[in-house]
Amino acid sequence: MIHHWTNNSSKDFAFAVAMDFIEDIESFMEENKISKRELSQRLGVSEGLVRQVINDPGNLTLLSMVEWARALNLKVAFVAYNDEDSSNADGPIFAYVFRKCWEALGKPADYVSYKQTTLKEFMNETFNKKFIRAVKLEYALAKIAGQLYKVKMNILNKINYLKKKLMV
Repeated sequence: MIHHWTNNSSKDFAFAVAMDFIEDIESFMEENKISKRELSQRLGVSEGLVRQVINDPGNLTLLSMVEWARALNLKVAFVAYNDEDSSNADGPIFAYVFRKCWEALGKPADYVSYKQTTLKEFMNETFNKKFIRAVKLEYALAKIAGQLYKVKMNILNKINYLKKKLMV
């Protein structure tokens, strides 16, 4: 049976989660040009401690993760999920995946917002399907109308032909 290195122990799994968190923090800092010195000032700790935690996040606590996120004006969420990989062959799903899904849903802030987003998507999808059906129907009707016009013109031509024959 294959298993991911994080399956060796709960401590390994926690380390992977902490490392994922630190990667998110570092990406955010890089994107927003925030130095380790600035982060240390915001946290009220030494720059050396910030560097130490970034290099080895194994001792991060839930509280310190929240403090780091808040220092950068971010929020943090911890998600328990079932990915149907009980043997942990694939390891944890990283925060990046959850964030991208959240962004794709329009960044709902709560369940009501999520439901409104999914309702909007449903309505848009339903509207699009109905619109496509209406366009197809309109096309079919136009095709039939064109055929009816040809039949009408054919009948009128025959009537005119018969009128001419009768007049002669």
